[in-house]
Amino acid sequence: MPASTLPDPVDPRSCGLMDAALGGWFQRDSNELFEGFPVHAADTVLDFGCGAGGAALFCGRTGADIYIADTLEQRLLEVESKLRDTPARGVHRLLMTGNTIALEDDTMSRVVAMEVLEHTPDPAQILAELVRVAKPGALLLLTVPDARGEELQRHVAPANYFAAPNHIQVFTRESFTALVEGAGLQIERYFNQGFYWLLWLCFNWVTRRAQGQELSGIAQDGINPPYDELSQLWSTTWHRLLKTEGGPQLKKVLDQTLPFGQGIIARKL
Repeated sequence: MPASTLPDPVDPRSCGLMDAALGGWFQRDSNELFEGFPVHAADTVLDFGCGAGGAALFCGRTGADIYIADTLEQRLLEVESKLRDTPARGVHRLLMTGNTIALEDDTMSRVVAMEVLEHTPDPAQILAELVRVAKPGALLLLTVPDARGEELQRHVAPANYFAAPNHIQVFTRESFTALVEGAGLQIERYFNQGFYWLLWLCFNWVTRRAQGQELSGIAQDGINPPYDELSQLWSTTWHRLLKTEGGPQLKKVLDQTLPFGQGIIARKL
């Protein structure tokens, strides 16, 4: 292909957002953080393990009352600052120093815990706390890496990717659903996601190792430029696929076949 016809480079994060939206995330027209998980101004939302705050910010823009919990105070302060620029009814920080959430029983109408349970030695205990603070009838949105994607990464990721404080739990669909049902929750939807990010991470590991760089665990919300050429080309290629007729349908198949992650929407009875 002549250089003049090559597509312009696409930022991996922008491509990731497009991929996520096509997969059901961040549906602004319906105020759904994920399809089947609506958030409204009357809701009280806990984003447990809020990270860079993507989920909390989406929920804050609906006018909901937002609680953010994390183990890093600086991260909480940064997310809180961003939330102050949204119409959120309230913004509350919860610094986690143990496994107990400093909230009363039955207080949250929405609970989000994305990419959290794989980091803890006792995911059942953490999930029990999330259930405790949820109101009867509340919806919980839970995501973890999928065992199939983790198995692929074992061949290319550094050893510490599968050591504390990174991924010390690996969930199959069966073990994940058993965990959720064992907590007394009713599963309303199960889904897979993230073929794009799985390949991006694998390419990133291989390239960094080839360049002699020190490898360590990397989270999607910690991905920042400059990007290596291979990872950049993959993002540009995937973006082009998503804009091609039939591309979104192929994405759905690949997300099911070799996913980075899996998710569950569950209800507290």
